[in-house]
Amino acid sequence: MPVLLTVAADTEPELPPFLTVLEPPHHPGRRSHYHMSRHDSNARVQTLAREALVWVEAARAVSAGVTDSTDAENAALTLCFVHWGQFMDHDITFSPVQLAAPGVRIRCCADGVVADDAHPRCLPIAVPEDDPFYGPLGQRCMEFTRSVPAMPTDCSPGPAITVNLLTAFIDGSGVYGPHESRAAQVRAGEGGRLLMQEGALLPRDPPGVQIDTELPCLSPDPEGRPCFLAGDVRATEQSGLATVHTIWMREHNRLARRLERVNPEWDDEQLFQEARRILGAEIQHITYNEWLPLLVGEAFMRRMRMGTQRRGFSRRYSNRVNPSIATEFSTAAFRVGHTLIQGHLELYRRVASSSVSLRINLRDVFLDPALLYDGQLDQIAIGMIKQHPQTCDASIAEDLTEFLFQPKGHTFGLDLIALNVQRGRDLGIASYNTMRSRCGLPRVSSFRQLQRQMPTDVVRRLRSVYAHVDDIDLFFARLRWGDNFFYDLGDRPWSFTRAQLNQVRKVTWARILCDNVRSIVRIQPSAFRSAGIGNSITACGSLPSMNLRAWRWLTMAVRHLRLYIAAESPSAELKQVANFIAAHYVPAWFTVRQNSGYNSDAKTLHLSVELFCLQLPSS
Repeated sequence: MPVLLTVAADTEPELPPFLTVLEPPHHPGRRSHYHMSRHDSNARVQTLAREALVWVEAARAVSAGVTDSTDAENAALTLCFVHWGQFMDHDITFSPVQLAAPGVRIRCCADGVVADDAHPRCLPIAVPEDDPFYGPLGQRCMEFTRSVPAMPTDCSPGPAITVNLLTAFIDGSGVYGPHESRAAQVRAGEGGRLLMQEGALLPRDPPGVQIDTELPCLSPDPEGRPCFLAGDVRATEQSGLATVHTIWMREHNRLARRLERVNPEWDDEQLFQEARRILGAEIQHITYNEWLPLLVGEAFMRRMRMGTQRRGFSRRYSNRVNPSIATEFSTAAFRVGHTLIQGHLELYRRVASSSVSLRINLRDVFLDPALLYDGQLDQIAIGMIKQHPQTCDASIAEDLTEFLFQPKGHTFGLDLIALNVQRGRDLGIASYNTMRSRCGLPRVSSFRQLQRQMPTDVVRRLRSVYAHVDDIDLFFARLRWGDNFFYDLGDRPWSFTRAQLNQVRKVTWARILCDNVRSIVRIQPSAFRSAGIGNSITACGSLPSMNLRAWRWLTMAVRHLRLYIAAESPSAELKQVANFIAAHYVPAWFTVRQNSGYNSDAKTLHLSVELFCLQLPSS
């Protein structure tokens, strides 16, 4: 979903840019600023070129003309599939927009029209007078602010590319944040655990915490029931997403407590870092083993060699692969999930129940944590594994196209699809037809040719708002091959042991839900898929679970220190790990016993490690 508030307009953060699959047009963000088609006559182009800042087909007109709100569910999947997609999107992409000042949003519209003093970074969406929803409400302007441009890596002039505030890697940044400062805010400071409040909920978001990147909170009681603090600032965007964030906070704390039992000598830092490493591996494993195959298909997973291995270590890493997120992916392709979103949430008290305990419109839970404070998290989680998402089509819930982030007491909100279209134009991404060619599909020269890939009624709607097919806006493999820290890679100082990796491979989203949602005692093994033949409801106790005894520190110390001894020319990373382990473990188990001083230079370290390993059992 779009971000409303991020960095201030007068800042120039040194943050990584998104990758672009195709070079942007010469004037990114102005490709369609003029109300014209690429196939208009020269005379018409010259006339319309004088009309600055007027869009080709207004983004709201595209949304209203191409989409509808027909209810058609995908009975094969559960709502977990959609919530995981949003959680994953927030783990790898965060494109900031300009602010007037820290915590102050740029206002582009006033009294339903473009403001006279609109900021230069405004790019408001024009709303047609005959708009079926906004028209009668007197709205001719929808808020939209341009993205923050990134500093080119070589400082050369060229088309603007937006900033990605997050790492492109699937690394649990939604839980811990992308920076140490955010991680420090969510840590409890003892036992390696994360902060939580009464009811095992996410901690309260204190006023003033990174106000330059916070979304607004629409809680009716912002003092008593504020929005939540998590690794990602969008955690309270809607109740289902807040539930997923809460579950992962609980999972981290569960891991930290278990690690403390098997390693009572570990301090807060060791417990936190190892629990974080395991949790990151869990997220990666669930994503590539359960979720992505449902999204892109098993055949594509095999062709791109993206799947997880059943045994042994993987070698699927290439330093030639750029893992950066493509603008076309974040701005268009990955937003396919928006069509799957339900316009309401169904809550259930038990997995076995067929009776909905509460049905609430999505518009009523945007940026509002009330349901979780009311003790409804368990029922939301159960609803996630029982309720179906919408099908992937041109139908979008009106809660997204008319009531997105609707403030309390207002009669309307934003239009997510219009925002998607406008953001693609803001970033200057290629058109749908151009990306077809880039992806190996033939270009189309007429709307009729689109009927080979799209339903006839969708093509008809496109024809009604676009003058030519070339005008149609475009709406993971690199993350696998380009991640040198992917959980199943071997022969690295930070690799899991074989025994630990075998335990990680037992993890499923169903098991995570069982371990962290008290009311879930029975569940289907594949929680992203609906219960049924081959995926029957079963007791949580029958699902595989990790045994954290594989994380006893003796096992890890022996393995990493033996790697150091075996290496003829240890890498800098391996030396760092060996020094860390020697500093934490060797003094306690070897140097102290020998009643001698400890010297960490290479020669003494090598000897200490060698003697230390001889005393310990094999890993």
